[in-house]
Amino acid sequence: MEFPIGSQAGQVGVVRLEREGLYCRVQAKCRDLGPGVHRLWGIYGTESRPLGVFCPEDGDLALERRLSARQLGSPEAFVAGRALRGWRPWQGRLGGREIPWGRMGPDGLALPLTPGADLPWVAHMGALAPLELEDGHWVIVPPALWDAPDPAPEPALPAAPETAEPPAPIQAAEAAQAPEA
Repeated sequence: MEFPIGSQAGQVGVVRLEREGLYCRVQAKCRDLGPGVHRLWGIYGTESRPLGVFCPEDGDLALERRLSARQLGSPEAFVAGRALRGWRPWQGRLGGREIPWGRMGPDGLALPLTPGADLPWVAHMGALAPLELEDGHWVIVPPALWDAPDPAPEPALPAAPETAEPPAPIQAAEAAQAPEA
């Protein structure tokens, strides 16, 4: 079976899982993600577990290893990235929202803080704490807000009342014949 590998940069590669009795062969290949030690992470609900370390191969990153089927479990998704000060790469659904990229850590979920980003928790920004890591600026969403409802939409302005007949357009000929003041 083949699954996409996500990262902060979007989909960056593919992981293949092949069952071999009580074991699974994990083969992953993704594009080079820059300096540092990058791991393949399995996403299990709100947890992420490292499944192996990528090695450089022909300008890309590759990983091949055998894990027991029990050790691998049933990951919901796969991501590639570095753990930074205890913040592990993560993606998935949380509070009914699809989170394409984030980091799960000791204080909750960290979302990338990018200009113009449409954060689902923007209405609760006062309760969110900033986090600066080596790969950018993040905002921490504590577990208490994971299921917070989105704010009610702004009420629409009432429509202008409809008139029986639209106003007649000014004809160019009438405008030319109008007396000058």
